[in-house]
Amino acid sequence: MKKLFIAVTLITAPFAASAQATFADNAPSVTNYLGFTNGSTDALQIRNGNAPIQFYTQNSLRMFLGNNGRLWLNTGIIGQTTFGIRPMDRHGLNILPWGATTVANHYSARFSSQNATQRNFGAHADINSAIPARFNMGFYGQTRGGVPLNIAVRGLAGDGFVSATNGQPGNIGVLGTAYESGGGLIGINYGVRGEACGGRTNIGVYGTITPLADTAFTCGTGGATNYAGYFAGPLIGSQPDINPSDENLKSDIQDITNARNILSQLQAKTYYFNLEQYGFMGLPEGKQFGLISQHVEEVLPELVKQYIHPAQYSLDAEMISEEVTVKGLVYQQLIPILVAGVNELNETIEAKDSQISELQEKLQSQSEKLAALQQQMASMLTVVQAMQAKTNSCCNDGSTGSLLAPNNTTEGVKLLQNTPNPFDTHTRVDFTLPTDAYVVLELSDAQGRPLRRLVDGQMNAGPQSIMLDGNSLAPGMYFYTVYANGEFITKKMVKR
Repeated sequence: MKKLFIAVTLITAPFAASAQATFADNAPSVTNYLGFTNGSTDALQIRNGNAPIQFYTQNSLRMFLGNNGRLWLNTGIIGQTTFGIRPMDRHGLNILPWGATTVANHYSARFSSQNATQRNFGAHADINSAIPARFNMGFYGQTRGGVPLNIAVRGLAGDGFVSATNGQPGNIGVLGTAYESGGGLIGINYGVRGEACGGRTNIGVYGTITPLADTAFTCGTGGATNYAGYFAGPLIGSQPDINPSDENLKSDIQDITNARNILSQLQAKTYYFNLEQYGFMGLPEGKQFGLISQHVEEVLPELVKQYIHPAQYSLDAEMISEEVTVKGLVYQQLIPILVAGVNELNETIEAKDSQISELQEKLQSQSEKLAALQQQMASMLTVVQAMQAKTNSCCNDGSTGSLLAPNNTTEGVKLLQNTPNPFDTHTRVDFTLPTDAYVVLELSDAQGRPLRRLVDGQMNAGPQSIMLDGNSLAPGMYFYTVYANGEFITKKMVKR
C-alpha cells in the first residue's frame, strides 16, 4: 500500500482563495484532492472541480491548466530568453514566448534531439485524418511584425558527418515531400510551394548561393560548383524567363562578327538520352533536337559549362545514385549569334540585290540593242535577197547598164553611175539621200559575193560622193550597191 503526503495549494481561479487539499489512499468523493487511485495503474490525480489549475513559482504564474484542457507554460523571467506554450481555441497546442520585449531571442518552442543511431527529430508532426478534411498541415509557420524581415519557416542543416562508405550525403535545409499512395489519381502534389503577395516586390521562391548574414552559422569557402537552383526534371513556367540584360550591368560591349562562319561550323543533331544508364538524372524521353556540347566546345568554348549532378542519398544516408560530371550547353547565348548571322545574311542579300538590279538594267539595255539589231538584220536580209535576185537577173542577160531598184524614184535614194566607167585605178560613186539614214555602200564581184564596204554608218541627207581605189582589183565587172532606209540600188562598173 502506497501513501503520499504532499502539501500543495490549489487555486481554482486566478483570484480565488486557496484551499487545503485532502489526500488518501482511495480516491475520495470530494471534488478537490491530490493523491493516487486504487486502480491498476496507480495514476496520480489532481482534481479541482470545474476550475482551472494554476502553478506558481517565485510569485509568477508558470503553468495554467484550463478546465477545457488547454495548457499554458511560461518561464516569464525578465531579461532571459523565454520559452512558452500557450493554447488557443480550436488548436491542440499553441506555443507563445512570454517575457521582456528587450530580449534578443524569443523561442515559442525549441526542441533538441541528439545521439540517435538512425535519425534525430527536433520536432515531428504527424497528422492523419480518418475522414476527408479540407486540408492537413503537418507544420504551419506564421510571423508578423518583423523589421525588416519575417521568416515563417527556416530550415538550417550543416556539418554532416562524412561516411567512409557513402561519402558526404550533404545537408538539406528544407526537405519537402508530397505523395499520393493511391497512384496519383487524386489531387496535385506540391513538394514545395511558395506564395507571395502584397509587397512592393513579391517572390514566391528565391534561391541563392549567397545566404543571408546570420550569426547562427558560418559558411565555409564553398565548392567549385554552385547552383541557385537545380531541377532534375521538366521546368514549366506560364511566364517567359527574364534575364538581366541592362546595359548598365555590362562592360566591354562589342559587335559579334563573322557569325555566319561560326554558325556554319555548328552541327545540329537528333538524339535520344541514355535513360537506361542516366535515367536518375531526370532526363527527357523521346527524340531530341539539339547540339552536342563537345562539338560546340571546339567552336564556342564559352558556351559549354561543366556541371555536377549531385549524388542522391536516402534519409538513411544510403547512396541511391552516384555523382555524375557532365558538360552542359548555354543554349540561350546562341540567340545573339543567330541574330548577328541573320543581319550579316541580310547585308549580303542587299548587296546581291543591288548587283542584280545593275545587271538587269544592263541586260535590258542589251536586249533593246539586240532587238534593234535583229530588226536591222531582218531588213538587211530582205534587201540582200532582193539584191541577189536583181544581180542574178542583171548578170544573166550580159548587160553592162545600170540596174535600178523599183523604188528608185525622185522621193527615194538616188544612185548615179560611177565616173569614170570603165576605170583604170580610181572611180567616184555619187548618191543622194532624201533624209538622214544609216547607209551601207558595198562592192561585190561578178558572182555577187561582197568584197568590201565603202560606207557603213550614219550619213546626213543630201548628195554624197565616195572615191573607190581600184588598184587592188583585177580587171573585170563589179557591182556596187547602196542600202539606206530599207531600200537598196545596185549598179555595175568595169575595170580595164
